[in-house]
Amino acid sequence: MKRFLYRTLVWGARALLVLILLLVLFYVEEDWRGARDWVACQRELAAKGETLDLRQLAPPGKPEDDLSKVPIFAEMYQQYQNYEKKQKFDGNISIYHFKDGDWVWPSP
Repeated sequence: MKRFLYRTLVWGARALLVLILLLVLFYVEEDWRGARDWVACQRELAAKGETLDLRQLAPPGKPEDDLSKVPIFAEMYQQYQNYEKKQKFDGNISIYHFKDGDWVWPSP
């Protein structure tokens, strides 16, 4: 019985090693095919005059450093400027709240 158990464990270990080897070979082959196809795609797009550089694909005119020009913040920034014109700064910092789907300043 011990011999049968030993032979079964050895056979199982060999089968597991073969399966792991096949899995590794599958992934290596797929990585190679993917890299080859990606290079072919890059060549094809370069021949058509397309670019794959992400910096060139970004839309022009995006604000780099000034977040007040980003559309989502522009309205809030304008409201803040209007608020500053109306109020005299007393050293306290107000918190801008989002209530009922709109940005509002808390009442002083």
